[in-house]
Amino acid sequence: MKTKVLALILLLNVLYSKGQVIESLGIKGGISFANQTWEHGTPSSKTNYDYKPGLYSVLNAELFKGKFLSLSADLGFVQKGMQQKIEETTAEFPEGTGEYKIWKTTLAYVSFSPMLKGFYNFNSLTTYALIGPRIDYRVMYEPHINSQVFSESNKLIWGLTYGVGAEYKIKKFGFILECLGHPDVTAILNQKTSADNLGLKITGNSYIITTGILYHMH
Repeated sequence: MKTKVLALILLLNVLYSKGQVIESLGIKGGISFANQTWEHGTPSSKTNYDYKPGLYSVLNAELFKGKFLSLSADLGFVQKGMQQKIEETTAEFPEGTGEYKIWKTTLAYVSFSPMLKGFYNFNSLTTYALIGPRIDYRVMYEPHINSQVFSESNKLIWGLTYGVGAEYKIKKFGFILECLGHPDVTAILNQKTSADNLGLKITGNSYIITTGILYHMH
């Protein structure tokens, strides 16, 4: 009996301690707009594709909150990739029929972003800026073009997260709106030029608009 009581006291102490560390927990969801840059080695050329919309859904935690700074972390799911408008051709019109089709490639990642958050309070309204490293792990890809290229691409991508946001607090709940940037630091694919390869480097960049709701612990 004494052991159970002691275990309960320790558990309550841990929960209380975490409550002091964790400022808020919440969920965010929105839309990502992603594109890619393809750099060919031989002959040297660069192609920027069109932005492709995708889903963004993450869990958020804010920790170690001070007067103007705190730590914020996002963990969840994001769709990236690119799309391209291609004019259709036929044997009769080899230069193009005037009709276009959208070809999309979707890359889905589990994404983790620990960030430094600087904020300023205006009564119930808080404005803030975020910046920190990001790691994406690819869990799915749906290529409509260049399927072999993406099957050979890196699953693990390092990048940055930066952005600005605003939160309106009602009692213990906060309602947020954020605009984020997700540039990649490492390449999605980096094929070196060789006798059998012309060379190709693919890097990604995304912009995200998201809303969410937070629950403040205290």
